[in-house]
Amino acid sequence: MKNSLIQRLLLCGLALGLTSSLSAETYSGIVRLRGEVQNEAKPGSISFNLRGQLTGKKSRDKANVTGGGLFRSTTDTIVDTTFEGRLKTYLKLTSRPGSPGGLVRSNRKVVVRVSRNFVVFPGGRIKLDRPIDGNIAERQRISGAGKITLRD
Repeated sequence: MKNSLIQRLLLCGLALGLTSSLSAETYSGIVRLRGEVQNEAKPGSISFNLRGQLTGKKSRDKANVTGGGLFRSTTDTIVDTTFEGRLKTYLKLTSRPGSPGGLVRSNRKVVVRVSRNFVVFPGGRIKLDRPIDGNIAERQRISGAGKITLRD
């Protein structure tokens, strides 16, 4: 009798653990990017900020996202190359079923690919409003919009 009660409690705990791990939500939507690239120092750098509103795929919950970072080029060029650095994101959940909104933070090391017209990073691709000129040594301001997908 005691043994079967313990087994049921363990199975119940296991089932609850699986349910909570499966409840992670995927958010996607359009974000704006603003930043700059700099080719004077070698390696070059790109810094940008992201801002937008995302929607939960399953729950249709809304979430505001901000983030960005500073990334250093892996070569001496700033166009058609990769950059490495830490991408910080802050996902502010405006509502959750049965509970108020919360904040989900992420700070992970990523690789960012930069072409003349796009900035591509894990979970997102931004089309730039105007192409980056790899021959300009000074700072160039960049901006654009694109889709991003994050998991809470």
